Amino acid sequence: MPLSLRMASDFALLTYNMHGFNQGELFLKDICSSANYDVIFLQEHWLNKDGLNKFNIFNDYISFGISAIDDNCVLYGRPYGGVLTMIKKKYSQFIKPIAIRERFVILKLNNFIFINCYFPCELSRNDVDDLLLEITSDLSDCLDSVSYDGIIIAGDFNCNLNNNSLQSQKIKEFLNSYNIGYIDIACFNSSDIDTFGNISRGAFSVIDYVCVSNNFISNSVTNYNVHLYNIFTLTMNLFCLY
Repeated sequence: MPLSLRMASDFALLTYNMHGFNQGELFLKDICSSANYDVIFLQEHWLNKDGLNKFNIFNDYISFGISAIDDNCVLYGRPYGGVLTMIKKKYSQFIKPIAIRERFVILKLNNFIFINCYFPCELSRNDVDDLLLEITSDLSDCLDSVSYDGIIIAGDFNCNLNNNSLQSQKIKEFLNSYNIGYIDIACFNSSDIDTFGNISRGAFSVIDYVCVSNNFISNSVTNYNVHLYNIFTLTMNLFCLY
């Protein structure tokens, strides 16, 4: 389920796991045609390198991302992975790409860092701990190489940050090391709300997050709404981009 962050300057961010471009395309078209979001974080588009040109239909946005599929290998089963960030073209002169990887995209917009991330599933691989360390170490190397006023990191974390699983602890340690706090949607809802659901398996959980530098998020959340598709919307007094 997509989550979105809205800021007081009418600058809005949405993060959305597509579970494949074909499955998420209709919703993405609706979102882009609404022109409500300045930055869109996408995870699991499942496209190969040649398929990334499908994002060219969104004329008001420029895209940053790569395929997670190795074109030199025979693909068995369904496609997988892929992280891509879309940002309105009107910001193009202010954007500097910092890093584009299979599992994250880092952009610098003026003096603010935007990180779109897709962390591994903690139950899916035996080497998930090593992979998580590799991702967070790579993120740290990238962040330590640039200056910035604040960070927004959002996407599919594949774990609930409110529990004490090993993956949750490691991700929170990384966030804390950069003074980043995660927005706990449970604090803003009188009823349960999930960001992931599989009706056939009866599985529901909160695994998608928007995280913001603590110096910006403290006393910043001024409004909260849950819309259709469980869109997570916050109005924040954060910063003016330009």
